[in-house]
Amino acid sequence: MNLHSIVHAIQDGILIINREGIVERINEEYTKITGVEERDIIGKPLLDVRPEAQLIRTLHDENVRVGVHRNVNGREYVVDMAPIYENGVVVGAVSVCKGKEEVFNLMNDLKKKQDTIDQLEKKVQASYQATYTFESIVGHDLGLKDFVQTARKAAAVPFPVLLTGESGTGKELFAQAIHRASDRADKPFVPINCATIPADLMESELFGYTSGAFTSAKHAGKIGLFELATDGTLFLDEIGELPVTLQSKLLRVLQEGTIRKVGALKEQHVNTRIIAATNRNIGELVARGGFREDLYYRLGVLNLHIPPLRERKQDLEPLVRGFLQNMQPTTPFTLNPGLLTSSPLTIGRGTSASCTMYCSLV
Repeated sequence: MNLHSIVHAIQDGILIINREGIVERINEEYTKITGVEERDIIGKPLLDVRPEAQLIRTLHDENVRVGVHRNVNGREYVVDMAPIYENGVVVGAVSVCKGKEEVFNLMNDLKKKQDTIDQLEKKVQASYQATYTFESIVGHDLGLKDFVQTARKAAAVPFPVLLTGESGTGKELFAQAIHRASDRADKPFVPINCATIPADLMESELFGYTSGAFTSAKHAGKIGLFELATDGTLFLDEIGELPVTLQSKLLRVLQEGTIRKVGALKEQHVNTRIIAATNRNIGELVARGGFREDLYYRLGVLNLHIPPLRERKQDLEPLVRGFLQNMQPTTPFTLNPGLLTSSPLTIGRGTSASCTMYCSLV
């Protein structure tokens, strides 16, 4: 196998000059693109045959030139140029050209692929959109209404938020409302329940992995939830269940704003806001060594504790009214406030409490 065979096998136009600017070699594709035959150029100074050729400049200044548009004798093409070195010394230069039609087809293919990527990104964003706003939260003065005002302030700043409270108090509802009121509202809101993902899968779920990272890894790798929520919000529900081994990696994300995929050698920047929630007493977990104290303080830059319904009974009446309105009964009814206050009430722990009440039908 020799250089002549290699050059002629290349499907791009190739022209090679020596250090004196004499053309030493072209291939058949070069002739097809430019119309210049071997007999007209081989062994001759390039500038004698192609007076406007820029390859001589590359030979002298040793700069690589990419995507140079040429239009010679009605033939349009694009040229890349580079110097040729031997033992650190320039001994010539080479140009590689593609015809206008080929370049157009490549650009068209790239545009189609970019359009496909854009469509997929829109679908992803559409599938990870928060539903609830602060207007969705039903509450009264001295009840949830006061907590909404605090949460609105949290939405206006980019810091992590830690939501605490018993199950059913509406922590995810607050998380979605904070996201919708922030400057990230049109970006993804990606929730994950840390208690439902096996510990050995959690790292790859959060950070993703590269091709061949482990035996069952997908060939193309996998995007993690942090990357999926780029420019948006990642909601880490039940953060108290996060394995201690991953807590240090989450802490690094909060400190440095970078993640490292499983199997990757380099870190990558992410712009993802974290909202975490838990029904556990994080202070007690820290004391028992089940949760990192430094991570606790990083997550709790803004800490919002949502009390259970039994501690804010003033919210009961607007909640009941809201539930009844959403029921859309076939028989009209009115809610009798007197009966509501005098009738027996069974108040559960959270917002989804069951209520035994009497309604007067009309």
